[in-house]
Amino acid sequence: EVNVAYRQRNQVPVVRSITLSGLGTTLVRGGDDGGPQPVVQNLPGNLRVEYSIGSSRDRNATDEEAAWARRFRTIRWDASDPNDDDLVYRLEVRARGESAWQLIKEDLRDPVYAWDSGQVPDGRYFLRVTASDRLENAADEARTAARESAVLTVDNTPPTVEGLTARLADGRISGTARVVDALGPLRTLEVAVDGGEWTPVNPVDHVLDQATEAVAFDVPVRGDGDHLVALRAVDAAGNVGVGRVAVPAAGGKK
Repeated sequence: EVNVAYRQRNQVPVVRSITLSGLGTTLVRGGDDGGPQPVVQNLPGNLRVEYSIGSSRDRNATDEEAAWARRFRTIRWDASDPNDDDLVYRLEVRARGESAWQLIKEDLRDPVYAWDSGQVPDGRYFLRVTASDRLENAADEARTAARESAVLTVDNTPPTVEGLTARLADGRISGTARVVDALGPLRTLEVAVDGGEWTPVNPVDHVLDQATEAVAFDVPVRGDGDHLVALRAVDAAGNVGVGRVAVPAAGGKK
């Protein structure tokens, strides 16, 4: 009879990829019972974000209601260990052009994390995941592996509407404005009069492809009295900025 004792050599873990949920994920209301309606967001990795708001006929969450949830980005990574050791993870972030890494979370057991991107200023960033097999190996034999993500965009700041002016003449309101976003590009521009439906408008150059756009609009209205005009701008991340201006009655003073 022969007995052979052996000890497997500890090998380095592998982190194959890092993925991040997209900017501006849409939120919708759930439930039809007329009571408080939860706003829910299903994120990659079987994660779910939910909070309650007052009931409404509109099943889409307003941008104001959903703004805080839009900050959360789901980070997932694919990692394994050749020795089938259990892994723990460290998640970090750094700004593009900088060398220092900032800790997001450590001692993670699952390869997924819902990150509040509002913890960092708007800009371009890299993520780094470090996997360690230290739970099942002596300290001097534990191995680690790390991977950096592709560059990602953090944009939690709404566009601003500057210099909005409008006037009433012959049953129509015409106006101009300048819309500015820190990162861009802008995604939609819309006008509403007296709290009515939002109507899409085009930038002056007819192409929404910049962080700054000049806007001119001309919309019909009912009545010659005072009106309130709102211009709404949405950027690529789903952030919403609104400008408002009062328009005096025809022949009146502003």
